[in-house]
Amino acid sequence: MNTTSTKHAAISTVPHARRPVVRALSVVGAMLAIEAVMIGLAVGWVAYYSYVVDPGHSVGHYEAYAQRASPRVALIVSMPVFALLGLICSRRAKDAGARFALHATYLVIAIDLAMVALVAGAEAGAWGICVVAVTLKLAGVLVGNRFGTHQARALV
Repeated sequence: MNTTSTKHAAISTVPHARRPVVRALSVVGAMLAIEAVMIGLAVGWVAYYSYVVDPGHSVGHYEAYAQRASPRVALIVSMPVFALLGLICSRRAKDAGARFALHATYLVIAIDLAMVALVAGAEAGAWGICVVAVTLKLAGVLVGNRFGTHQARALV
């Protein structure tokens, strides 16, 4: 018997709950990927706006637009992005994947709340946007988890 395959088999049989560091790092990795997607979509929208919708202005005009538009873009794409996260994770690993998607979402929400608390101070408008964003993110991941676990059970 091949010792390499035996080693891999032994590693893969270790329950995931016994590897908390690996689990925590994978949740952080998922959170970073989600943030990268959200930032990429916001940057993509501002680039589209500056080249297609309203070209020919100064850089300052587009920087001001980016500060106004980025929170709105984040709100618009929050639910679909987090629903996709829940769907993919729960389809691949059923209930464990659904929990993983929720943990990654909780981490994103904690960072969002900390950023609003540290950067925006006590501005009511920033907190209002944050509450809506948290609601959309949670709703998105829960909807994705629901459809993903349902589809995963139907495939078995």
